[in-house]
Amino acid sequence: MTPLLVLTLSALSPEPPRLEVTRSPGAQACPDAESLDALVSARLGGPAFSAQGARRVHVDLVRDEAWLRAVVELTEADGTRVGTRSLQTREAGCRQMRDALVVTLAVALDELAHIPPPTPPEPPPTTPEPPSSPPPAPPPAPPTEEPHPEPPAPAPPPPRPIIPPARPRVVRVPEQRWWSVELRGGMLANLGSLPAAAPGFSVGAALRAGRITGGLEVSVLAPALRWQNAKWWGAGAAVTTGSVCTEVWWLGGCALLTAGGITQATTGKGRTGPVTTPHLAAGGRWYLDLPLRWRLGVRLHLDVQSALTRTVVLLNGARAWETPLLSGTMGVGIRWIL
Repeated sequence: MTPLLVLTLSALSPEPPRLEVTRSPGAQACPDAESLDALVSARLGGPAFSAQGARRVHVDLVRDEAWLRAVVELTEADGTRVGTRSLQTREAGCRQMRDALVVTLAVALDELAHIPPPTPPEPPPTTPEPPSSPPPAPPPAPPTEEPHPEPPAPAPPPPRPIIPPARPRVVRVPEQRWWSVELRGGMLANLGSLPAAAPGFSVGAALRAGRITGGLEVSVLAPALRWQNAKWWGAGAAVTTGSVCTEVWWLGGCALLTAGGITQATTGKGRTGPVTTPHLAAGGRWYLDLPLRWRLGVRLHLDVQSALTRTVVLLNGARAWETPLLSGTMGVGIRWIL
């Protein structure tokens, strides 16, 4: 975490400011202005911002590859910038940045609410008008004039109270850990591993360190049925796939190694029971991650693998099907970052 710039709040009034949030395309997982307002208000126990506030708090969220950065600016009604604070985290989602923004804004608004307004100066006292001169004495007495009284000296204004400046407060965000754990699950559509196109599902987990992710997932393909030589027969599969992946932004690629078994059976006359043969394949995966809210996201992927073992199905002594050289799998699922 980089050092933080401190906001000076002594020049602000306790009037609630208005909140504005801008998010770059890579920071859409972070809360918008309405959500961030609700989180800060819940922490403070009351309304934190006002849509009619003259002053403005602007939060700019930008993602730069693996880094997520936020710049918080406070400006006066005339556009004068009062203070700036910068935050940054290294994470795929926005959980740490969201918590840091809530704490930062809550502390700033709490500091703002405890600053008393400046005491207006008292007006200077008015000087009384001097009395008018008395009329002259009637003749033959010589005219005399009475001396004018001195006007009273104005009282000095009372001293203005000295308001000490607010002490700036530094909020330190906990360091983002360099690793994370993901849980995954989704639906599959396979072509090539079985006698016909087959749907399926998968569940798995992965450990991420920087841009490298290692994962393990279990997939089950529903039995694919075919009518051939006057009988129904079919095959299903259950496999485990290990992956090593790297990514840039939302795009990534993986090296795959799959191991498991293909189970086949026939019906009708000459029915044969389930027979399981080993299945081994290797290949690659291309995927696209779409972040949703907080720690959730959607993953779309395409796998292409080459079979390292062959499964052959015989009906009445004749070869009915064998594993092709290449197979493909498309999938869509949910990923959750712990």
